[in-house]
Amino acid sequence: MTEPPPAAPTGNNPKVIGDTNNSAYSTTNGTWRGQVQFMAKANSTVISEAHAVGPLVIDIHPQGKVTGSASEYGCVLKGIAKPGMVPTITELDVTLSKCHYPGFNRQMSGRVALYAEKRYVDFSLVAYEINKRPSGHYEIKGTLRR
Repeated sequence: MTEPPPAAPTGNNPKVIGDTNNSAYSTTNGTWRGQVQFMAKANSTVISEAHAVGPLVIDIHPQGKVTGSASEYGCVLKGIAKPGMVPTITELDVTLSKCHYPGFNRQMSGRVALYAEKRYVDFSLVAYEINKRPSGHYEIKGTLRR
């Protein structure tokens, strides 16, 4: 009886055959995807029409260019990345455009924090609007995988 050939990898397992270290999770560079939450507040009140959860794809180029999109929310993301204080954190400075909720069309800063052993990054962006009344708080966060 012969054994069936090994199946192609499926799901969220980017491990390359023969890559015992699973180098896909050795850096924050590359493409990440997952569900994120968009949330905005005026003072401390959540703005319900700004709240959404949907897929995000972000690509962090080794030279620092960042691109991405949240297709269900309409957002396009462009900006730069730089190394954080530790090798597992990359700081982001990005601008969003074309978002369904216009308050998210702005510059935002944040980070991705790599948890290699758990195979994900913690993604977060935030922006504050303090010169207006009511003040604004804009946040996008979620867990992304390869």
